[in-house]
Amino acid sequence: MALNDALPLLDGEIVLIVDADGRPQPDVLRWMVPHFVKVPRVAAVTGNPRVVNTTTLLAKLQAIEFTATVSVLRRAQATWGRLMTFSGICTALRKSAIEDVGRFRVGMATEDIALAWQLQTAFSDVRYEPRALFAMQVPETLPAWWSQRTRWARGLAQVLRANAGILRDVRARRMWPVWIEGLLSTVWSHLFFLAAAFWALALATGVYGFAGDPIPNFWGLLIASVLVLQISIGLSLDGRYDHSVRRYALWIPNASPRNLCQTKVLECRKWACGSHARQPSIGSPRRASAMSLPTAACVSTRPLHRRTPRCSTTGLSVSETMPTAGRSR
Repeated sequence: MALNDALPLLDGEIVLIVDADGRPQPDVLRWMVPHFVKVPRVAAVTGNPRVVNTTTLLAKLQAIEFTATVSVLRRAQATWGRLMTFSGICTALRKSAIEDVGRFRVGMATEDIALAWQLQTAFSDVRYEPRALFAMQVPETLPAWWSQRTRWARGLAQVLRANAGILRDVRARRMWPVWIEGLLSTVWSHLFFLAAAFWALALATGVYGFAGDPIPNFWGLLIASVLVLQISIGLSLDGRYDHSVRRYALWIPNASPRNLCQTKVLECRKWACGSHARQPSIGSPRRASAMSLPTAACVSTRPLHRRTPRCSTTGLSVSETMPTAGRSR
């Protein structure tokens, strides 16, 4: 693994890992490094990833997801003292702690989840710093999104199986709630799809009254109410750092077919600008360091009905040490 090969070549003790599609804010080290200085047991500090390519409905939904679920969930887990995972796109790590647990585990679908568990089962601390902001890109098409999420689910399942033995170790009791949470979330997802499939089959065979709805009215209302409350809490917490996410939450009820077609419009603009002006696609492996990525900006000076895009390209300098192919956010 390239990450393991690079570690011996690093002179510093604190290693900041950023994906090729990630852009850290200039002050991220100001918020992350003090955790390592104040508490020697801290092995990793993960930042707050913010979605920036909100050009489609799917991307906007993911921007709200990272605020309403990922951010809130990590804050809740941090109060317990243990995290399910850190964001591979934006995490600072203590080099000596990585060496102590045998570096990154080869063969895992999501090495960031695996390393988070390696560090915490070795009694090191992993912390969440919401003020360390990292801009990131998310999949804009359903096939890319599905591929990313199935990889995350496969990686979590691998980690849960590999760490099932912690339930017999009382010293690892602080990881028990995190392990149980991961198991229950996986079981719930499978049961929901099975219930939906059973409902669809019953409806197709004409026994709809027997099958009922996959989510009964009462539970559906309860789940919707909890979701609204969770989104409100997430917007209140992260809205201080990312004001745009509040606008996306208000935008969803006004979604129209015109909004849903923005992906095709974006693809047309990329084609008009030329293939040389596109950023690398999300999920493709990258192993470059301090590489310059071209960023395309399409502008038009003609009326809408005769639009002729013209392209300008600017350089974006990034540093990358971890490929995005096996990563969770």
